[in-house]
Amino acid sequence: MTLSNWFKTFVYNPLLMALIRRTSSVTLQPYLGVLCYFATFFLVGVWHGRTSEFIFFGLLQGIGVSVNKLWQMGMTRALGRNRQKALARNIFYSSFSRGLTFGWLSVTLVWFWAEWKQINSIFVALSGVQWLGVWAAIWLCATVFLALWESLRAALLSMRTKEGPVLLSRYARVVYASALGLAGLVMTILLNEPVPEVIYKVF
Repeated sequence: MTLSNWFKTFVYNPLLMALIRRTSSVTLQPYLGVLCYFATFFLVGVWHGRTSEFIFFGLLQGIGVSVNKLWQMGMTRALGRNRQKALARNIFYSSFSRGLTFGWLSVTLVWFWAEWKQINSIFVALSGVQWLGVWAAIWLCATVFLALWESLRAALLSMRTKEGPVLLSRYARVVYASALGLAGLVMTILLNEPVPEVIYKVF
């Protein structure tokens, strides 16, 4: 969040204001926002590393948010603001949108984690149709999982007391933090234990 706020404050906002001051066309101004989104997310990607993989990662991030913003603008123009907002609240539309966003991010992370040699071997191993199948599977799985997660979250937040949702009470947060701390401690202990001898005998 600190990085996002820094880029918003020192890149997106100043760049947008500078471009708006130089443009008198009101119809062009929303597209300047899209351009600023692209530039900001491109720089966020490049900020993570100095190799060409990170430059390409930033390029894909910028393209993703720009296309998303252009889609929103196009839908608002086609349907009107109120109908577009109603569509955005539709559970199926919002679920598929979340899944699509997660799917795009997952594919772009290939350039975040791998080098060009590894990326090339992945693309050689899969045909274009197979790549589309992998991406569609990620999209569908993410759509279903995130929809279930949102449903579970909404159900848990609906349990309320006089003070508000039970999950947001300080008691629930203490239990949650304690469980996380205990899980972290157990994982640390387990990871520092020597491997059992039986594993070596099996192999």
